[in-house]
Amino acid sequence: MIAVLFFAVYNSTVSGGLKYYDSRTSSLSALLLISYCIYYYCMQIIQPKDYFIYQEPSFWIITGIFIYCGGNFFLFTNYRDLCLQAEYMVKEGNKTTSDMLWSFAESIWIVADLLILLTNILFAKAILCTRNK
Repeated sequence: MIAVLFFAVYNSTVSGGLKYYDSRTSSLSALLLISYCIYYYCMQIIQPKDYFIYQEPSFWIITGIFIYCGGNFFLFTNYRDLCLQAEYMVKEGNKTTSDMLWSFAESIWIVADLLILLTNILFAKAILCTRNK
């Protein structure tokens, strides 16, 4: 996680700037979290418990993080390029294509919003699992 922090600072100050969304750092963070989630699932398969896994709050939290990061990974990866392409179209005088790209860029965040909603529902399920113990 410290490496991701250093990468984010380097990327925003030296190579990327702060004008657009930092796709590289977000993608790296999502990939790291996805890796941790897969590790958790593997450990649950290798060392099964005597009870059902869905009774554990950690399962619901990890599942929420996994769904959010997995669902948004390609959005995180490509959003900066989409914004740069839209800006390039404006400079080239192709306003119609630029408007379509900006409209698409805004509309794909609806997917991210829905994934946040699903993640929060799974976090609430984890809280309810804790209360029922």
